[in-house]
Amino acid sequence: FPSHDTQFYDVEIATGKKATDQSDTQISISNTLVNNGTFNAALLPNTITYNGTTAQTVLPTTYYNLTIANGVSATLGGNATTLNTLTLSDKFLTTGSYKMTMGISGVVSRTTGFVKGTLEKPLTAAPSLFEVGDTFYAPVTVSSTGLTGEVLMAAKPTTGNALGSVLNQTAKSNVYWNLSKSGTGSITDYTASFDIANQYRDWE
Repeated sequence: FPSHDTQFYDVEIATGKKATDQSDTQISISNTLVNNGTFNAALLPNTITYNGTTAQTVLPTTYYNLTIANGVSATLGGNATTLNTLTLSDKFLTTGSYKMTMGISGVVSRTTGFVKGTLEKPLTAAPSLFEVGDTFYAPVTVSSTGLTGEVLMAAKPTTGNALGSVLNQTAKSNVYWNLSKSGTGSITDYTASFDIANQYRDWE
């Protein structure tokens, strides 16, 4: 792709063909991005933007920068990774049964938008904020101790009551979270803090 801002309706990389985003390229897709060949969107600093006005499927690949500017629906078509910046602003990225993984220096830029589903991040010495939600924003902050090597943590909130919960059912939130750890490294322990707005709690 050329090194300038370009708006496309559809983009398809044909079988046997290769496409590489150049440095400072900004590619906007208003309909579909299909890869039947080789697509490299992470080699150089660039941005892929999904800005359609109807529902879009986000290509499962590794992005350098990814921007969701679709106000209708943007859903992952498979597991994807963003190395640098995932920009949501006031939009949402739905993961379904898949996950969005951030790079070690990756950040999520948002105002009221969030990842609807599973967001995975590498743990660092600093607390990690997971900008996730389901029917509403329900972020998680994870702090770890004794971190060695690469440890990934995935967070997914679900609206409703956790099955088998021993919590007081009159003093609970209307959402529960699943946290899962992976990677070749290890941690000694971790703590997680969960945050939801008052209107989504069952207590005063």
